[in-house]
Amino acid sequence: MKTAFIFLLMKYSTFFIALLLLLNTACTGVTSTNLPGKKTTSFPKKMIGEFEVIYPEDFAALIGDSEDAKTYVTFTKNVMTFKNIDGETSTDLGDSLYVSVIGKTTYLSMGEQPSFTIFKVGYSGKDILLYPMYANQGTTKEQLQPYFADVQEIMPEYVEGEEPGDVSFSVTIDDKKLDSYFKSDIPLKEPYRLKRTGGKK
Repeated sequence: MKTAFIFLLMKYSTFFIALLLLLNTACTGVTSTNLPGKKTTSFPKKMIGEFEVIYPEDFAALIGDSEDAKTYVTFTKNVMTFKNIDGETSTDLGDSLYVSVIGKTTYLSMGEQPSFTIFKVGYSGKDILLYPMYANQGTTKEQLQPYFADVQEIMPEYVEGEEPGDVSFSVTIDDKKLDSYFKSDIPLKEPYRLKRTGGKK
């Protein structure tokens, strides 16, 4: 879990750093050894455009609403670009960033095997909603097992003089069960909203 977090922290912009910091303290980490569904070579047309990142309420209160705190993301056919006060970061699909589909459902994944961070993509009007695969705090292996092909506990690293961290999980996705997992009470329900500011609808 910590390796995946450090990788993402180095690779992506403030949005994902903030996102994972929040998730690591408010929920149970669930990463995947495999990508869901079938990979695509471009973002869906509904994702193309420019967006402002709207953080979940709890985290938004911590960072404030000044212009300096804002993060913007732009999707072109196969590139994702983040922009904030620190500058811009662009990533191509296939470079530790993946879009895949199961039926009519799209998933956005980041990382490299064997540790992918998965988001289910939804829409609300012109906006994009990203639902993390992370689970509610206190989730157990037994609760996850019905929804995945395999579930492995990841014990926190022991650091002398510090409080022990929480257990996280590495799962192997079963495409036939993933939608049922997101519809269950186990994963976090508050999405990260990307509010459209320009580009295609």
